Amino acid sequence: MPFLILVVVLDSELPGAGGKFCGGFDINVFTKVHQTGNGMPFTLCWDVSLMPDVSVELVSNLMEEGKKPSVAAIQGLALGGGLELAMGCHGRISTPEAQLGLPELTLGIFPGFGGTQRLPRLVGLPKAIEMMLVPGVTDIQLKPRQIRKVAVIGGGLMGSGIATALLVSNISVVLKEVNPQFLQRGEKMIAGNLEGLVKRGSLTKDKMNKAMSLLKGALDYSDFKDVDMVIEAVIEKIPLKQSIFADIEKICPKHCILATNTSTIDLNVVGEKTNSQDRIIGAHFFSPAHIMPLLEIVRTEKTSPQAILDLITVGKIIKKVPVVVGNCTGFAVNRTFFPYTQGSHLLVSLGIDVFRIDRVISSFGMPMGPFQLQDVAGYGVAMAVKDIYADAFGERNLDSNLVDLMIKDGRQGKINGKGYYIYEKGGKPKPDPSVQHVIEEYRKGAKAMPGGKPVSLTDQDILEMIFFPVVNEACRVMDENVVIRASDLDIASILGMGFPKYSFAASDFFDGLTEKYGEAMARDDVKAIVLTGAAGKFCGGFDINTFAQIHQTEGAKPSVAAIQGLALGGGLELTMACHARISTPQAQLGLPELTLGIIPGSGGTQRLPRLIGLPKAIEMMLVPGVTNVQLKPRQIRKVAVIGGGLMGAGIATALLVSNISVVLKEVNAQFLQRGQNMIAANLEGLVKRGSLTKDRINKAMSLLKCALDYSEFKDVDMVIEQSIFSDIEKICPPHWILATNTSTIDLNVIGEKTNSQDRIIGAHFFSPAHIMPLLEIVRTEKTSPQAILDLITLGKIVKKVPVVVGNCTGFAVNRAFFPYGQSAKLLVSLGIDVFRIDRVISSFGMPMGPFQSEISVFIFSGKSNGKGYYIYEKGRKPKPDPSVQHVIEEYRKRARTTPGGKVFILM
Repeated sequence: MPFLILVVVLDSELPGAGGKFCGGFDINVFTKVHQTGNGMPFTLCWDVSLMPDVSVELVSNLMEEGKKPSVAAIQGLALGGGLELAMGCHGRISTPEAQLGLPELTLGIFPGFGGTQRLPRLVGLPKAIEMMLVPGVTDIQLKPRQIRKVAVIGGGLMGSGIATALLVSNISVVLKEVNPQFLQRGEKMIAGNLEGLVKRGSLTKDKMNKAMSLLKGALDYSDFKDVDMVIEAVIEKIPLKQSIFADIEKICPKHCILATNTSTIDLNVVGEKTNSQDRIIGAHFFSPAHIMPLLEIVRTEKTSPQAILDLITVGKIIKKVPVVVGNCTGFAVNRTFFPYTQGSHLLVSLGIDVFRIDRVISSFGMPMGPFQLQDVAGYGVAMAVKDIYADAFGERNLDSNLVDLMIKDGRQGKINGKGYYIYEKGGKPKPDPSVQHVIEEYRKGAKAMPGGKPVSLTDQDILEMIFFPVVNEACRVMDENVVIRASDLDIASILGMGFPKYSFAASDFFDGLTEKYGEAMARDDVKAIVLTGAAGKFCGGFDINTFAQIHQTEGAKPSVAAIQGLALGGGLELTMACHARISTPQAQLGLPELTLGIIPGSGGTQRLPRLIGLPKAIEMMLVPGVTNVQLKPRQIRKVAVIGGGLMGAGIATALLVSNISVVLKEVNAQFLQRGQNMIAANLEGLVKRGSLTKDRINKAMSLLKCALDYSEFKDVDMVIEQSIFSDIEKICPPHWILATNTSTIDLNVIGEKTNSQDRIIGAHFFSPAHIMPLLEIVRTEKTSPQAILDLITLGKIVKKVPVVVGNCTGFAVNRAFFPYGQSAKLLVSLGIDVFRIDRVISSFGMPMGPFQSEISVFIFSGKSNGKGYYIYEKGRKPKPDPSVQHVIEEYRKRARTTPGGKVFILM
């Protein structure tokens, strides 16, 4: 039966025409309504009749519940009420360029037609939140692009910090400078940053080397042709920045994001001489850029949603917290905090001591005072933004020449080790008494002290004079919609300036907690209570005086178990029945009866997880040899592999792709070269399988070092050998793990000539070692719990499944499967075709038959030379080799197992 589709086309004067679906409600109406109230801030005074007469009935009743299906055909904009109209239809179609969103939420206005409920149902909560709350990102089809290579222009304090943050997150960096001297300085600063991260324990030494391998220096723009993003980080000079952006626009690819790290300059001014204003965006890092967690993303009215989304994604990759803000002088954080420095200068002009100001501000909770911060940030920034702030903020700006006088006196802050403080390598900053004459000169020129005498202020006065103007500026920032939510400014202030997250008296804590907890318990509308802590701490720990208030259900007096040495099985259960436990660091705790299939009889499997958490409890109960509750896995950064054959090369490959440095040791240069070639081939094979990207091959190979002796073994954390133990014991430091990849030999036999049997452990990989998922960890009676735990941890890092087994010939797997290969050989001796056996076993579900697998390759060297039972050609599947038949016939003759010399008939 024919049916009619009615298409409603809106008039050209109305929404839906001219390439736009509907832009939503005109917010200018709010201005007209507000004007009717004569400035009174109460809605009762306003003429709300000016508001459009719309009803939720249209969307909810007429459209959504209508008996005839309706479809919204979206082109261009569908924002606010326009998107809600589209969501009220039964279906939606759109052009790829359509822009969808609920921007009224950024003004604090809730959508009137249920948009906040409908949007998450249609696109999922994460995308809905992004469309509702991330300014500029309204395209439902928008996906972040991959940023592989970033150019950083300027290798000073900020540029080198930004480069460092990118490099440690495995993003390649081109560092551009104006001359070789500045370029070398920038590279040294990056190296210094990386070394600092190593000292802080947040980066390993091998990762530092890897990061430096991703850095390329440049004196021109020739290396900019394939970058995905440029971050300009030169001094705050408008003509220089404009010139740079005009140049890079011509050279960089069309998809490249053009970002500036300016801390103050309006982005429209920076990009006004380009034709790519949709790609221009602010990427404002905070100093030191490789440590401070905030990334202030500055958007203009012309910045594309794609650029915003891509920079948010990069921010997350480099472990920053991205906050999207609007475009103005100083943006959100520096705009809010520009009175912070000015207030401190005003106080100094009134006679207040510089170092007292810093102490008061630090005591309040800031990471450092304003004068130490100025030292660390560098005086160049202060001088560069001085005129910009003066132009932007007029009378609200304090005209201070204190920094000018500091520079005149030869002080540059931390950069040259001399500012308000003295900076010595490796030491904490110390107040510099010799700065006093500069401060006195500043006070004389300022003429702010009443009667030429310093004013008398309390610490509270100092706090208020510095922070009250900051609060006022924050209100202006929110009023001008530079940030869309007050919480954005809170986060930016905490992460960018180190503003304290909390402030309370410790003595009042428990009283307040008891009061609030009791209040929450008494309220019927509270269904659950979340108790959390500030500053990364929940609570400092248990007060032993609390024993006096324990509510006893069985024992009238509290009991404490004092543990020294072993507390195993029933002994551990006894300690867990006590109200508390204390122990020596060496105490060994566990429920080993579980490994024998015996369930503890006094509730140990229930109490242990409650006390130490389920993961550690499972480890203590089920991993043989690991019984120390305080045991922690050590970090394995560098492993030596002795032997570069099929197994050694495979083990090395597995380690390298997991970012662990490898020293490959062989007996001669020829074997060493063969091992390197096999590792390279393994990595190429992983790329073809799709489990490794091409760019990671070079990274992995950069972690490989080759050796013909043991000189490179002095700083490794583990040795995996295929041959030698007595030699390496003499060289290895006491913490080394001595692991063997033997597949069969008893570990006690291997280590009998050493004095380090507590460090000897089996690390039995399966061939090919870089692909097969199992790691059989073989323990002896003398293997230490630390060695077992460390090898389990390493197994997980290299994406293996570690299984701890006991020590015997063949261990678990090869012991269980040794008849597998033997039966296959027996069948061949009985006249059964080699390839038929493999086909039958493969059809059963094994990944390959016994003759294709390494287990049963007993005549040729198998795949390692391309010739075995099968022919192995590069890039092709193995093919049965008919020429092997004469070898098989010779084997059968010698075996003499075929009855009457005839082939055995088997199904």
